Amino acid sequence: MYERRFVFDLEQDDEEIIAEIVRRAETILGPQERITFPVGAHLTEEGQPVRSIILALSGSIALERSSASGDLLMHHASTGRIIGMLSSGEEIGAFFTAVVTEEVVGIELTLDEMNMIIAGDSRVSLLVAALFMRTYDRRLRRAENLHIESAVLADQLAVQRANLAKALEILRETREEMAAQARFASLGELAAGVAHELNNPVAAIRRAADYIHEDMRMLLSTCPDPTWRDLALESLENAEDAPFLSTKETRARKRELLAILGDASLVERLSVAGVYSTDLARNLARDLQADPDADLGALEQAAAIGTSLRNLRTASGRIIDLVASLRSYARPDGDPVQNVDINSGLQDTLRLLSHRLDKIDLNVDYGDLPRISCHPGQLDEVWTNLITNAVEAMSGEASAASDAVGKRPTNRDELAGMIGQLTIATRARGDQIVVTFRDTGSGIAADVIEHIFEPHFSTKGGEVRFGMGIGLGLCRSIVENHGGTIRLENVSHPRGTLATVELPIAGTPVSL
Repeated sequence: MYERRFVFDLEQDDEEIIAEIVRRAETILGPQERITFPVGAHLTEEGQPVRSIILALSGSIALERSSASGDLLMHHASTGRIIGMLSSGEEIGAFFTAVVTEEVVGIELTLDEMNMIIAGDSRVSLLVAALFMRTYDRRLRRAENLHIESAVLADQLAVQRANLAKALEILRETREEMAAQARFASLGELAAGVAHELNNPVAAIRRAADYIHEDMRMLLSTCPDPTWRDLALESLENAEDAPFLSTKETRARKRELLAILGDASLVERLSVAGVYSTDLARNLARDLQADPDADLGALEQAAAIGTSLRNLRTASGRIIDLVASLRSYARPDGDPVQNVDINSGLQDTLRLLSHRLDKIDLNVDYGDLPRISCHPGQLDEVWTNLITNAVEAMSGEASAASDAVGKRPTNRDELAGMIGQLTIATRARGDQIVVTFRDTGSGIAADVIEHIFEPHFSTKGGEVRFGMGIGLGLCRSIVENHGGTIRLENVSHPRGTLATVELPIAGTPVSL
């Protein structure tokens, strides 16, 4: 069956077509010299006029374009066998630089000679057109493939950029954690040094208070008046052992003393000396009735010394407790510590932060918790951040309220000078230990709360003000490394923030 073929669909290959073109050219022009072009020879120069056409019978040629990055290979397998024909009539010169990559043998024709061949043999036009169509078909296919490859590479590049951005974010988080760990290590060394240096002087103060107490008792016991000696000793003991009284309790004790003594000025003097014992007041009233002109100076001085000794013991005891808390807080973290009391760690943290809580109505409700294995120093840092964040939220709210025009106290907290209420509670719930921190601050803005745990996120304009500056992002990392969860939410009755930390009773699942 006869098969019709497209007019340019010739059975010859490129070498056969160019060979036939050369034979027909020689029929018209006569025999032509075969020229050999060595490797590296330039058959055309980019931008330069083309004066002749090369019919390449053999060899390979690359077409290059210059760029800011150097010469770029544009075509090689798709170069074709006719070089310079399309650019020979262009005044702007050759579009490519044709470079021999494998020794080329061919003939060189002028533009006029090529015109003469085409005019003299119509078959040559068909052969040239067929050869050009094959060449540009290959170039078009290559361009389409390059376009597809470029799109694929662009997609791969986008994926690589996303992976790189993620890797950089992980690297930044890791660097932040490493910096925090370095701060932990520095704090541990500093705390150990401070605790060691404080131990000896604090112990000396405590011993001195005990010695002064004994010396005062011996000194008072030498008083020749047995009545005033006994009153002075009793005054010393009562003042030294008197518990801390609130303002309300102090007023109640004064009323009791006034009912016994009947002398408001004497009650005030005893109050200044720290004497509130009703038994002592009754003994004093009895002795004053027997001797109305008795001098109360020694009694007041004994009570004042007792109060000073009490304050000295209380202060030294507080320093000892702070040192113990500091040691617990900053101990180095290696393997998880067994049998850790979460309530005790919270109490240590509150003791260390007591200077920040003097205007906070603090309510602590410790539940009955099982002991767990964990890294207590890291958890103490979480407690520190949550507590100080709550204090700062309430401080900011109180400061904004005090700036309001015509602000008046509306509740007992404001009347008492308090800036807010912080409620801390611990509970064992199922297989979890739950620790909550409830403040009465302004809450967290809706556009902030969803980012609050992101690394480097801050609402303080770059000012590090809470904890050691590790941020809530690392707090979450610490809690999650302990197998737990942490979340913050706004509450409305009363307004404020609730932070909830849940830790597994089973203990830390992995070594940090």
